[in-house]
Amino acid sequence: MGQPLSGRRRRPTAGTSRGCHVYLSTPDNLHVKNHLAVRDVLRSRCDLRDEDAAIKAGLAVDPEVDINTYIARKSAVLQKMLAESDLRREDLVAIRRLNDPQGNS
Repeated sequence: MGQPLSGRRRRPTAGTSRGCHVYLSTPDNLHVKNHLAVRDVLRSRCDLRDEDAAIKAGLAVDPEVDINTYIARKSAVLQKMLAESDLRREDLVAIRRLNDPQGNS
């Protein structure tokens, strides 16, 4: 499992066979804001949703794709989605830093 996200705690659910988890987050959690902003743009912008789907479909057929390649290829469309969101500028800057800590995008 990856690094834990700050402001979010995972709690396994008891008695389930599906292995699902419940995540508790603070209201100002940047990861949750990011997720909801992308979700809302995908719901409202068919063009970006289709572009994202095409990228994912192309990545899915390549067994050599690793997480770094996935992130790199999705980055441009993700930035378009975030630019269309209602996130504040400081949140956008912080999300960009989280997604690209090396400053490559």
